[in-house]
Amino acid sequence: MKKIVIFLLLMANFVVGEDLKRDKWQNDIPLKAIEFENSAIIHLQMNIIDRAIGYFHKALREKPNYYLALYNLALAYYAKGDLDSTYKILEKAYGIAKKDDIKDVMIYSLFGYANMLKGNENRSMSIYEEGMKIQASSKKRGLLFNNYALLEFRKGNYAKARELFEKAGELGNTKSIQNLEMINKIQTRTKK
Repeated sequence: MKKIVIFLLLMANFVVGEDLKRDKWQNDIPLKAIEFENSAIIHLQMNIIDRAIGYFHKALREKPNYYLALYNLALAYYAKGDLDSTYKILEKAYGIAKKDDIKDVMIYSLFGYANMLKGNENRSMSIYEEGMKIQASSKKRGLLFNNYALLEFRKGNYAKARELFEKAGELGNTKSIQNLEMINKIQTRTKK
């Protein structure tokens, strides 16, 4: 097993080295930081979370305001179940996105969701509203609408939640269909 992992890492480094891309949002990221970030993503995909976190931190030592490394580091901490670290890192990534005018709808979707989990519903709603103004792929916008709908559902605004879940479904978010079914069941129970 260890030989297979080492082989995969060597192949991944070869591919990454051959096709190393500049960050979409920040064009001043040192190549070493990008290499660390790519290694971290490979480890994250293989569910080697602690090693992935280590590589994300190495990338951030090279470029402390590396937005994409922060964003993915937050995902790694979320996968590990460390919600406090996830929130703090998403907050930092969100601050960088605002400061550097990074138009990544995913940070709005995830940071809004993190605020909802922490009980910061008003902040969550304003973050979702900001994110809805960003042009993005249908899939990413679908996740944003789904997460915003979850907030409205949590607040008891079932009609608004239904509207947002439907919009998320139109944008290709399959989870929103399950969430709509959940609303239907709840409303059926309350009518009885």
